[in-house]
Amino acid sequence: MANPKQRRRERAKQPKAKGSKRQKKKSNESQIKFPKKDEIVIVKPVKIIRHGAFCELVDYPGIEGFLHIREVASKWIKNINDYVKPNALTVAKVLEVDKDKRVVDISLRRVSEDTKKKKLAEYENEKRARKLIEVAYKRANRQFDEEPVKKIIEEYGLLYDFLLDVLEEPSTASLYFPKKVADVLVELVKSSIKKPKAVVKAIATIKSYSPNGLEEVKEILKKVKAKYKANIHYLGAPRYMIIVEDEDYKKANKRMKKIEEFILSSSNESSFEWGE
Repeated sequence: MANPKQRRRERAKQPKAKGSKRQKKKSNESQIKFPKKDEIVIVKPVKIIRHGAFCELVDYPGIEGFLHIREVASKWIKNINDYVKPNALTVAKVLEVDKDKRVVDISLRRVSEDTKKKKLAEYENEKRARKLIEVAYKRANRQFDEEPVKKIIEEYGLLYDFLLDVLEEPSTASLYFPKKVADVLVELVKSSIKKPKAVVKAIATIKSYSPNGLEEVKEILKKVKAKYKANIHYLGAPRYMIIVEDEDYKKANKRMKKIEEFILSSSNESSFEWGE
């Protein structure tokens, strides 16, 4: 029987498979996750230079984003440091993806304020959701398991959306986690997460050509606010933003429909436009 030294010598004499290193490298590269073009991503500037900034893509480890100074703001800027701060999380749009160099070109100026707020809120919600799951494992005296989390993200997209489902239907938790963990998670969700309200908006154009027209419009708006519990924002006469919040869209839309009918019946010169 060959001893260990002889076996090592024999293995050393055997010809090595050609391209094995290249295949291994290719295999590793295929496992790297890249963002898609036009995707909205969370970034953290780590190195700022005169004509741009290098950023980490929070959800894409190992991928570097380059932000050119011309993509920082729509207007001309003299000093990039006035707009980009080191390690301060912000939101960018992916312009180009170079998989060979593992670099993507990103833009801040092509992201609206509304999109930025929503993306940052989504990021914070995801951090919070993961923390709740980790706490559930700890309180149940169980070792944290990443597999159920991966499965949830695969099926739901977001952990927070899953927790909203748990809030609505507690038995959902037991489909992914051991009973003890699921029971603790349900209690944590009930005490930590509130069901988001449905928001419906519309723009009302209210006109009155009578001598007391201004007072008539004020009275209409006063009744809308009191009777239908709506929020009203002045956009500039004769336009007003009507906002209704309720526990679901069906109820919110129903209330907004009643507001529309009331306004149109109160003033023949009025119009109503549903919007976001």
